[in-house]
Amino acid sequence: MTFKGLLKISLLPVLVGAIVSASCLKKPNSPNWDVDLNMPLLDTTYYVQDFLEDGPFSVNPGDSVLILDLSFDLDTMRIEENLDLEDWDTTIAHTIGTFKLTDRKTFGTGLALPDLGVPAWMAESLAVNDSIYTPVPPIYDQSKELSDSVENLRKAYVIRGVMDLRLENEFPFELNPFIITVYNMLDDTVELKSVETVLPPDTTVVIDFDTSDIHLGNTFIFLLQYGTPGSSQPVWIKEGDSVRINIGIDTVEVESAVAYIDELQISDSTELFPEIELAEIDTAIFASGTIDFDVVNSSEVRGLLNIVIPELELDTALPIEGAQGSPWNGDFSIPLSGRTLCPGQGNRLSVIYNVDLTPDWYTLSAEDGFSIEAGLKGIQIAHLRGTIDSLTIDIPEIDTSVDIPEGFQNISFQEVFLSPFVANSMGFEATALFHVTVIKGNEIRSDTFHLHIPAAFGNEPALWDTLLEISDLLEISPERILAGGSVLISGQGTVDRDDFVWTKVELNAPLTVSISPDTITTNVSVDSSVIDSSLGETVKSGALFLMLRNRLPLGLKLKLHVEEEERGDSLLRVIEIPAAPVSEAGWSERDTAFNVELSLSEKEIEIFTRKPRKSWAEIIFPGTNGIPVTLRASDYIDIKGFARFRVRIEE
Repeated sequence: MTFKGLLKISLLPVLVGAIVSASCLKKPNSPNWDVDLNMPLLDTTYYVQDFLEDGPFSVNPGDSVLILDLSFDLDTMRIEENLDLEDWDTTIAHTIGTFKLTDRKTFGTGLALPDLGVPAWMAESLAVNDSIYTPVPPIYDQSKELSDSVENLRKAYVIRGVMDLRLENEFPFELNPFIITVYNMLDDTVELKSVETVLPPDTTVVIDFDTSDIHLGNTFIFLLQYGTPGSSQPVWIKEGDSVRINIGIDTVEVESAVAYIDELQISDSTELFPEIELAEIDTAIFASGTIDFDVVNSSEVRGLLNIVIPELELDTALPIEGAQGSPWNGDFSIPLSGRTLCPGQGNRLSVIYNVDLTPDWYTLSAEDGFSIEAGLKGIQIAHLRGTIDSLTIDIPEIDTSVDIPEGFQNISFQEVFLSPFVANSMGFEATALFHVTVIKGNEIRSDTFHLHIPAAFGNEPALWDTLLEISDLLEISPERILAGGSVLISGQGTVDRDDFVWTKVELNAPLTVSISPDTITTNVSVDSSVIDSSLGETVKSGALFLMLRNRLPLGLKLKLHVEEEERGDSLLRVIEIPAAPVSEAGWSERDTAFNVELSLSEKEIEIFTRKPRKSWAEIIFPGTNGIPVTLRASDYIDIKGFARFRVRIEE
């Protein structure tokens, strides 16, 4: 450490006038004189600020009190990375299951007039006329086998359903009896229904029959047995009159089918809950990311897969192809940048989907289907409004060395204040857990503070500060100070991607301290001045004279060292300097002044006759015994001193 005033010991040259006697005169005795020679030693002022100029101290301009002044700019905590969501995906599986075939019917067959067994003349007459008017004779024991096929169907396994047999009698006379047995042909011929009924004239009879658990082909065989009591009165029989037979499939539920399908009900909805740990989101705007769909289709179904996610304002149609020997796979990616997410409770997403089928012949079974793997990839949120249960963000710890100057390394601060300054641009309130650790050697002291941080309002960050008293931490003079902590965010609010929490901490401690014993050693000064005995100087006596003024509120000891290097002889004097009077405010109100005279021995005087010499001083703080004192920049020690020698000069 270099002080503004270093101890300097200067030897002024002794100017001795030689008295030269005239050669022509003779004197009985040689003349001699005793002369006082003053050799300046010290003339300097040590201000407290000089002792502490290399330390972390500043001066309070109001009262000149010195202050331990430390400032820590902690790393700015940015929310950005906490708005990056981990990739998430889920798979929605859909099987066609049992499906419905509707509006299927046979082409239509029937019995014409000749098939009824009427006399030949009636058939011949009707062949040349549009109609005939004639009685109809009774006819019995007629039979006929007919076949027909169903439109747009090759085969199906019907789980449940009802078919209707339509018998339409267009003749103006009754058919009684009328017995019909219905068979279906696939690999085997299976009897489906046998019905005996009466067909009144100009009447349609519909007979329903269950077709559950039937392997159904598209060919039907009708075995008919019929007759008529005829009509004794003439009736009009038209050329196109017949008994029409038709199988109608209104709706049957099938497990598999080979059919021409122009409509198929493939639709469903499900709820997804992406793993978003950040918050219960009310509204979020995406900065980037995609929603990806990977569709695997194991059915022959082709068309458009329509997917609607209302919470994402997403309505998209994905073209899908049918499986051809192996499942078809299609990948789709939809950018989300700029889209708004408004999920339901628990961050729920509703996925609604359906298939617009391309009409065609399909071979389908209930086990056929497709899967949709939906994933959120690379999601970065630009803005979020919602509720955060608990989000903790660490404030990186800083480790600062504190350079307390020599002589003050054992002080104990009495009043220490920690001032955190926080700028919060988030629309969330937060709690900061801030810790301070003070280290000196093996001694460690630490404390943690809970600080409430208000939410920002509008476009301006919330600015907040407070004052914390931490005197117990600095009862030791610190060598290192560690500071850091974390910010806990919870509650409702808003946050943007570029939001931040900036923290600065200032530590201030007025130099009201308890001082333990310590020493300051000044720089060594080398002096080559001597008392020159060759000039006829004889030193009869010597003493040190010191004029001292102390404005410090604590007593001191001054150790003065002078040593010549050739023989190693040295001089040591210790002077006790009392403390200055202290005011009620706790600092010195005026200085203490006194003079000191210290005699020198012959051996000590000899030190000043040899060269080179080195000299230095030690300023010792004996300590304040736990009593605090306040040091100001204007406090000082003023030391003036010289060595006085009585020298006899002889001719």
